[in-house]
Amino acid sequence: MAYDLVTTAAYLPNDAMALTPNGSRQWPSIKDLRTLGETRAALPPVRVRRVFERVAAALGDTSAEFEAYRNTHAEFDEIAGRMLTIWWDAIAALK
Repeated sequence: MAYDLVTTAAYLPNDAMALTPNGSRQWPSIKDLRTLGETRAALPPVRVRRVFERVAAALGDTSAEFEAYRNTHAEFDEIAGRMLTIWWDAIAALK
């Protein structure tokens, strides 16, 4: 199960979710995501935490590659900065 995997908010700051995991187009909180994992995906809390850890690690790995691309494509600098801010905020929220 995956929801809104593209960081559209970097391009459209007031963007809302296209899919509604809880009937709302608001971005879900970490609590909402935990509940989603535990109820709809029937995962135990420890498994949900592991998923969050994997997501955080993947974002960290991708960020390093992303920075390298950003450094060689100046025209992408502004959007890249917005995307990285969104990603790092998400990582901080997952902890």
